[in-house]
Amino acid sequence: MIALLAAGLLERDLKALRAIGRDAGWELHEAATCREVIAALLSRQVHVVISERELPVGDWTGLLQILSALPSPPRLIVTSRWSDRQFFAEALSRGAFDVLATPFQSGQVAGIVKLAYFLWLRERQWTEPPVLAPAVPCPTA
Repeated sequence: MIALLAAGLLERDLKALRAIGRDAGWELHEAATCREVIAALLSRQVHVVISERELPVGDWTGLLQILSALPSPPRLIVTSRWSDRQFFAEALSRGAFDVLATPFQSGQVAGIVKLAYFLWLRERQWTEPPVLAPAVPCPTA
């Protein structure tokens, strides 16, 4: 199950995300403030964060810094009401996974979240050491 954190989203966007998440079977957590975001990240494994471009205190770049300090940082998807190529390029170059335009289109959101999760999972498999079976003595010749 994909664990998703909605950070600072507007109520109409949050309402849409709840419906999309319910249909997709996500575990959706919500945070309105930076303090709530940090508490959520420290209390559970989060795979994907969807954040408004502008937050009540700060913006998505500050959130990206918080996420990058985690051992298995979730993928960050930034939302924006404006379709702006320059912002899209900046967000991707600074480390965001993607930018979603609002209002949300359910198929687009579900597809991007699923891809972000699979890439998070794949990256984690590459960075964590393999779990080895208990030592079995080798036969001697």
